[in-house]
Amino acid sequence: MPKKATTGSTPQTVNKKLNVLCFTTSSRRPKMLRGCIRDILGQSYANISHGVNFAFHEMDSHADYSQILNDLNYPKKLSIVYNKNADQNLNHLNAIRAVKNYSDFDLFIKIDDDDIYKTDYVKNIVDFMSNNNCDICSSKVKWELNGFNLHSVNVSDLGGNPEQTNYHMPPSFAFNRRALQCILDLEKVEAPPGVWEDKLWRQSWTSAGLKHLEIDNTEQWIWHIHGNNVSIGHFLRIGGVDFPGHYSKFKQVYEQFGKNRDYLKDIWVWEGKVIVFEISLPNYNLAFDVFSRNLVNFEIEVQDRSRKLKLNDIYDSFDFRDGYKLKLLEINLKSDADYQMIVTTIDGFIDAVIKMTA
Repeated sequence: MPKKATTGSTPQTVNKKLNVLCFTTSSRRPKMLRGCIRDILGQSYANISHGVNFAFHEMDSHADYSQILNDLNYPKKLSIVYNKNADQNLNHLNAIRAVKNYSDFDLFIKIDDDDIYKTDYVKNIVDFMSNNNCDICSSKVKWELNGFNLHSVNVSDLGGNPEQTNYHMPPSFAFNRRALQCILDLEKVEAPPGVWEDKLWRQSWTSAGLKHLEIDNTEQWIWHIHGNNVSIGHFLRIGGVDFPGHYSKFKQVYEQFGKNRDYLKDIWVWEGKVIVFEISLPNYNLAFDVFSRNLVNFEIEVQDRSRKLKLNDIYDSFDFRDGYKLKLLEINLKSDADYQMIVTTIDGFIDAVIKMTA
């Protein structure tokens, strides 16, 4: 007798051929998207449809990139829609709805346009969800492609998990119809600015009491870190220290040594990924984002939240011509003196702004 899978919130058996809907939303990365689609078309598990939402911007010269993708449009495998870029939850819903009968599917697998999904990626998820009592599964990551360097890593998550949950990497989320309904319900709620879809999903799934389990799919997908993708590498742990630990040190050093500390409004951590210094000057509201791209070097970017810093000049290596975002420093963080160097760099930029606008 064939062995039945565990029954529960995913009522399936190992003998049932599950209908799988992979879904991808992509913005301004047509070359990566093409490779992503080919990854899914090449999966060993055959019963797959792939819904793709190409989210275009008003200023894009060509909103419809069908010339890049039209030879991949196998009628029963791939559905591509083009929509104006929206909030991330709606972008992903548009990808799911690209497949007209999406509600008939059993499993929904989030596929990021910039990562690498190997041949048995979907098959492993189908086998796991068929044999386990859960609504959602996700995987840690073992391999990271950073530029042309492939690193062996052990990254569990990117932060933002609700308490008492252990969701792993968002690019590996897979879930059933119950979990999909939670995402559909989120469309009725205005998404808070700056909150990504995967965090909203986790909050909704947790509130609904859905069950998550870890799948080990680490040999079947590769996390791709590149120039300006949002995740930008290992935010969470630098030199074995979690970002909250760095936050405490930066706060201590700035309050002790920061020459312009009277302008300091707050120092906080954004989703466990970025340490933010908020500086309020008489004419400008600045945010200094301190983060890391490669587990070693910290970098600083300046955000002009007042949108007023539009000075057409360069002063002491600080280029003001953009006035919105400017990388200032890259430093190997090894000692207490390195924290002070970042503080000194922030002070130097503030001094330059004050001098140029006096």
